[in-house]
Order: sequence, then structure tokens, then C-alpha cells
Amino acid sequence: MPEEFDWENLEARANRVVCEVQDSLPAEIATIAVEVPCYVHQWSDDALGYCEQVVEGELNDCRGPIHLFMGNIMSYCQEEGLSFDDEVRVTYLHELGHILGWSEEDLEARGLG
Repeated sequence: MPEEFDWENLEARANRVVCEVQDSLPAEIATIAVEVPCYVHQWSDDALGYCEQVVEGELNDCRGPIHLFMGNIMSYCQEEGLSFDDEVRVTYLHELGHILGWSEEDLEARGLG
């Protein structure tokens, strides 16, 4: 049985981090990022996040949406001694990178693997 978390607080934190990330992006990437819906959910079976309808290595016209899984992220952070906000940032940027056409290798090279 998954742990119970303060979902309302985690959702607010995740949404705040996503907005902060979007505000910090270069203009040409920020323009794309704000068009991509980002939904936060409590749990997934096996992912911290994912982006729908992307083809790896290609700029994707579908533009998401991105899904982030707060419980998975928080559990991972507790296990690894990481910051929830930092991991939301990395996970969001990883999924946004897929929309931008970045491969897993590209993401890894940018520290988002």
C-alpha cells in the first residue's frame, strides 16, 4: 500500500515548481512550455512522469500533455535523500525535453536523464 502524503500541499508545490521552471526558460522554449498542459496526479504504477504522444528525437507538434506523479516523486526523493521540488523540476524538464525532440541521450547529456 502506497504511503499517504499531504496531496494538496504536494500539488501546490509541484505546480509552483513548474511555473518557476517555465519562467526561467529561454523565450523560445518558454513559448512552447506554456502551451503544454501539465497535470499532477497522486500515483503511477512505475513512473515519475511521462509525456503523451511524443516521438523520441523529433520536435512534437502534439505538445503533450505532461503528467507528473507526486507520490512516486516523493517516495523516490525519500529513498534517495533528494528534494521534492528539485525532482519535480528535473522530471518536468525531462518530459518537456521529449516534446522538444530530445532523445534519452540528449536528456542525459543535459543532466535530465
